[in-house]
Amino acid sequence: MDLLVDKLNYIWPFLAVITPVVFIHELGHYLVARINGVRVEIFSVGFGPELLGIDDRHGTRWKICLLPLGGYVKFHGDASVASTPEASDEPPPENAFHAKNVGQRSAIAFAGPFANLLLAAVIFAVFFIVIGQRYTPVEIGSVREGSPAAVVGIQTGDRLVELNGSRIERFEELEFALLQNLGEPIDLAVERGGARLEYTVEPEIVEVLDAFDRPQQFGDVGIRPFMPASISQVVAGSPADRGGILAGDTIVRIGEVPIESFDDLRTVVEGHPAVPLAFVVVRDGREVSLTVTPNDVNGTGRIGVYPDQQTEFRDLGLGESIWAGIEHTYSLAAANLRAIGQMIAGTRSTDQLSGPVGIAVMSRSVLDRGATGFIEFAALISIALGLINLFPIPPLDGGHLLYNLYEAVCRRPLTAWLQQIGATVGLTLVIALMVWVTTKDIIGLTS
Repeated sequence: MDLLVDKLNYIWPFLAVITPVVFIHELGHYLVARINGVRVEIFSVGFGPELLGIDDRHGTRWKICLLPLGGYVKFHGDASVASTPEASDEPPPENAFHAKNVGQRSAIAFAGPFANLLLAAVIFAVFFIVIGQRYTPVEIGSVREGSPAAVVGIQTGDRLVELNGSRIERFEELEFALLQNLGEPIDLAVERGGARLEYTVEPEIVEVLDAFDRPQQFGDVGIRPFMPASISQVVAGSPADRGGILAGDTIVRIGEVPIESFDDLRTVVEGHPAVPLAFVVVRDGREVSLTVTPNDVNGTGRIGVYPDQQTEFRDLGLGESIWAGIEHTYSLAAANLRAIGQMIAGTRSTDQLSGPVGIAVMSRSVLDRGATGFIEFAALISIALGLINLFPIPPLDGGHLLYNLYEAVCRRPLTAWLQQIGATVGLTLVIALMVWVTTKDIIGLTS
């Protein structure tokens, strides 16, 4: 019974993320199809056997199916859910998808991915309106010894003022740039004692561990904003939890080493995997002594705590929030595409790819940290779903756009037989990719 409950605790957060994202995607197709006079026969969230459904007055069957790994809309005249045309010598009826011109069919195909990107932009805009924009001051709190930043002369206490020729106002801007950057030089300008100093820094490629304890790559120059050694969250069952550390504690000493920032804490812990450490924390105004033994994860110590970051939320107006939501969605989409390009080129590890199992685990993990992060995670999944569907692979939306491009250039459509072959090959590739990433996720969990 306990095992069943534990599995459900992963399944329902996954469904809570993926179902609305898939619904919005298919709704985009549906609405633009209806606007263009196409009859929609089936609107399905999920594949396989139908669990429940209803017919509307327009003749559309709205249903939820057993396998919640996507969805589809089936248009009148389609030979399959992949929207391949029926093989017939007769012209398709006027309200069929394939009776519409190239522009209309392209608009219908593009509407699904666009709806996903729009959903993400709306979520981010609402966050900016209600909560504000995350803002971490650009003062450098630590420079790691021997890091690229230290080598060129950047110092603790410097204030970042410019990144690649553009003014920088939030430390998050640098973090986002480094997340995409794998070794390409960046230009930084800092302010020190009223003087402006400029540096070109070549990030080093470093690895951090994801929810599966798998290494993930990103660029790092070795600087961080100032963070006190105060604990905002302790992971349940972690070494810190077992050792008695509580949220709200401030760590002031480990052994004989004074701890003045979270970076001091990280340095000591990472360097002592599986070694018992004597912690002194301040709790309710008094010092408490504790013993914590970090886990050994690939030779790196981890205790399972999150810092109390010096992050504020800056109020934005309605117009600014909407624009910031669009900008943030565009930046994340561009970062995703760049990362995929780096994977194809072999400069970025494919370990960052996750399938349904990975999304389920991350959904549960993010939900444990609060509803706001969970909704933001849904926005990230929405962006990923929109971009994946734009890949020029039948039966994805990008495959239909590719067919339409051929038709627009050659002034004739591909034959139904060739479209069916393309859909079969493309579906095989998609299934193979799904099996691969799922297998990788399971291996990551079991190991």
